[in-house]
Amino acid sequence: QEVPPVMLDVRELRGQSVPPLEVSAPGASALAYVIYTSGSTGTPKGVMVEHRHALSQLGSVVQRTGLNERDRMLQFASVAFDVSVEEMFATLGVGATLVLRSDAWLQ
Repeated sequence: QEVPPVMLDVRELRGQSVPPLEVSAPGASALAYVIYTSGSTGTPKGVMVEHRHALSQLGSVVQRTGLNERDRMLQFASVAFDVSVEEMFATLGVGATLVLRSDAWLQ
């Protein structure tokens, strides 16, 4: 059963109490995210990634790297790049610290 997304405009919530949201876990075949290819071999395409595949990939990253809750990960890749999914979700998934970079250091 698909759960429709809930959109909140936080500007409208200032000074108000927020009612609890009903949340249910998505199924393994539910869409986790869509990432678009660069189109370097033709027309760019959207790739739909299911939760089961995202979880498998993140588990592989954690196993290969030994990432754990004592680690810190620099979020280096642009969120438009698929590697950012590994940097962010594998890190947060094991309870490690995600360090967000600033573009200021590039200048």
